Amino acid sequence: VAIAAGRDFSLAVLDDGTICAWGVNVNGQLGNGVRTSSLSLLPVQVAGVTTARAVAAGNEHALALLADGRVLAWGVNGAGQLGLGDFKLRRTPVATPVRGAALIRAGGDLSIAVTSARTAMAWGENSEGQLGTGGTLTTDQSVPISILTAVVDAAPTDRMLLLVGSDGAIRGAGANDAGSLGDGTTT
Repeated sequence: VAIAAGRDFSLAVLDDGTICAWGVNVNGQLGNGVRTSSLSLLPVQVAGVTTARAVAAGNEHALALLADGRVLAWGVNGAGQLGLGDFKLRRTPVATPVRGAALIRAGGDLSIAVTSARTAMAWGENSEGQLGTGGTLTTDQSVPISILTAVVDAAPTDRMLLLVGSDGAIRGAGANDAGSLGDGTTT
């Protein structure tokens, strides 16, 4: 019922609420608890998930949105992209502090959840200001922070973030050296 692709791995939510994953598992991105570097050519079940509605994949991390609005995360966590308050890798899904999520997105080492109240929460890499906090923090955020309200969708990448508001306006943050924010500048 839902799919996502990361750098070298893929995820699928099945209609029974479970998640299957396949591809590279060097940093636990398949979520099956395997501790050795491995490659799965066939789908394996992500451990302990039975009520998933959506998945999102970054470079080497994954998110799952559960039916009750909770968000699970697993995989590499060097930039805090799992949103757990630390930078420790996880090989099986762990609950983030996010509640009431309606959609999730991941890109690069950045994660986004938009709540049912349309509040966007972001966490992970922020070296280019891509968390949209208005600052250029030199440290990465390890826990979700609220960045904007009235959001209906989001698109994070390695170096930037785009948000669509309920007013139809697109807002962007992060690297813009190629004009990728669409504001007519390269600032």
